[in-house]
Amino acid sequence: MGVFRQPQEDDLMVEQHSNEKLEQKIKRLEKEILERKRAEEMLLEKQSDLITILENSPIMMFLVDREKRVRNAAHAVEEFTGKRAEEILGRRGGEILRCFHAMDDPKGCGFGPACKTCEVRQMVTDAFETGQDHYRTEVMLPLERDGEQAEMNFYVSAALLASQNKELVLVCIENITERRQAEKALLKSKDDLEKRVEERTSQLRDLSSKLLVAHEEESKRIGRELHDGLAQTLSAIKVWVEAALSQVSQDNLTEMTKSLESVVPLAQNAVEEVRRISKNLRPAILDDFGIVATVSWLCQEFETIYSGIGVENEIDIEEKEVPDVLKIVIFRISQEALNNIAKHSQANRVRLSLKKGDSIIELTISDNGTGFDVAQVLSDELPERGLGLASMKERATLSGGAFFIESQKGTGTTVRASWQRDS
Repeated sequence: MGVFRQPQEDDLMVEQHSNEKLEQKIKRLEKEILERKRAEEMLLEKQSDLITILENSPIMMFLVDREKRVRNAAHAVEEFTGKRAEEILGRRGGEILRCFHAMDDPKGCGFGPACKTCEVRQMVTDAFETGQDHYRTEVMLPLERDGEQAEMNFYVSAALLASQNKELVLVCIENITERRQAEKALLKSKDDLEKRVEERTSQLRDLSSKLLVAHEEESKRIGRELHDGLAQTLSAIKVWVEAALSQVSQDNLTEMTKSLESVVPLAQNAVEEVRRISKNLRPAILDDFGIVATVSWLCQEFETIYSGIGVENEIDIEEKEVPDVLKIVIFRISQEALNNIAKHSQANRVRLSLKKGDSIIELTISDNGTGFDVAQVLSDELPERGLGLASMKERATLSGGAFFIESQKGTGTTVRASWQRDS
């Protein structure tokens, strides 16, 4: 029969120590499990974030291995290429993007003759071999788009990633083709604008030169008219007045009366000559009665002077509807147009229209004359008429309007100027 032994104090201490060690191991194990669980949750969260990035990034992103084959790709790649994920994974980037060099080479992307100089291939290779990152290098790739070759511009970045003892390179491709096209279009517009400014400046210089010549010619004409007309008349008046004074001194009233009577028509001629010259400079009727009356008067005067040309005028606007600053412009354009018709058109009928539209004031002068080649006349070959047309256009545009000339040989001519009405 065995002997029951009462537990000794040492035995209790050993057992207590063992329990403590077990509890510590359990706590460490629980801590490790909790940390691993947290790590797994963080990994899942990172994977979820990565998937979210790949799903929503507007930039095409690839993970490629050393054979240049795609191991993962962002959703933007599917959108750009029109391919499903299963058609992308395991293939090379050039094949996916339909690079012409990859399509021409039976071995595929990265191995053909043209691929040796491909900047994208060099960046990926350099990232694998040296670990050197490349950030937003601009490249141009010849891609097949809608059955045709298209030179497209991209920003390409490449960075080496290490994952579970595997080396992968992240390739990011940002399509900047539209941006570059817009920049080229903007640059072309800038160049076109500068060209138009240069052309316009040249035209203004030419017009200024012609206007100076025209001003001198007009000064000569007015001087000649004053000398040949008004000065001669005043000289005759002077002679007759002197003769009359001589008769006074001789108490010959009959001869004095005759001399003074001869002065009257001469003085009247001088008055008429002054009126004619002043009308050409600026008609008083424009300031006294306005543009509506002036246009009607201009048409009547034209018909009187050029009896073989009938003038029909249509005025459908009230005086108060024409801004003061436009009145002299409308008069000068009408005057110049009628002068051109009289000198060059061989027309027998003219129609002048001044009317208002919903938002514009429009002046139109048309004739049934021989017409002309507008481009030729506006060149330097016919400077006299070209200056007249150029000055009309200049008056219209400088006053905020638009000016148009329609003419062909044998079909007559229409000159049209229009201005926006104040609301």
